[in-house]
Amino acid sequence: MPLSSVLGAQSITKPGVCTSATRPSSPFDGQVIYETDTDRTLVWNNSAWVAVSYAVYSSSTRPASPYEGQLIYETDTDRVAAYNGSAWAYMASGGTFTSYTPTWTNLTVGNATQIFRFCQIGKLVFVEGLLIWGSTTSANASSTTFSLPVTAQGAVFRGLGHAVFVDSGTQTYWGAVTMNSTTTATLNQYYVSTPWVVNSAVGGTVPFNWTTGDDMRIQFMYEAA
Repeated sequence: MPLSSVLGAQSITKPGVCTSATRPSSPFDGQVIYETDTDRTLVWNNSAWVAVSYAVYSSSTRPASPYEGQLIYETDTDRVAAYNGSAWAYMASGGTFTSYTPTWTNLTVGNATQIFRFCQIGKLVFVEGLLIWGSTTSANASSTTFSLPVTAQGAVFRGLGHAVFVDSGTQTYWGAVTMNSTTTATLNQYYVSTPWVVNSAVGGTVPFNWTTGDDMRIQFMYEAA
């Protein structure tokens, strides 16, 4: 008797194709299936179905109950994440930059031109950004801070980078980026001395009175949590 007559034509042409709701009820050890609704390939390890390919999600639609070792690809961050048993950890991106929009404190972005992006390779995070002042952009006199794209480790070794503040292209001031928490960084102005030292936090009048066309440029790196 032909094998197709015993197993059925569909079993021959589409073995293991199902949905997450129609998986085999009595799988055998090593059985492989493909789920059309999740676009995943899974294998039965004699106790559970284990994914052997990335499931596609966004950072806001990750699995609610992930298993340790689960891998996903996030469409909004263009990164692969693995669940380490307690949290999602991003894997090395291979040098790909991802855009992000920081959340500012004591600064109203308004109609400013803002371009920020970051690259994570393992636990090393590199950030660069540009903000060009617009007519509705404003800052308080107090310290200006912005959010990090990836949570930093909480030890004493925190990132430090450089910043450049340009007064409408006529005067350039140098500064530093210092991290004041695992999620935020502060902009500071250097005071010209020997050696240079951080003088004061950047604000609405530091290092000058900000107006349309002025810009700030930053670059720094740090270790992710």
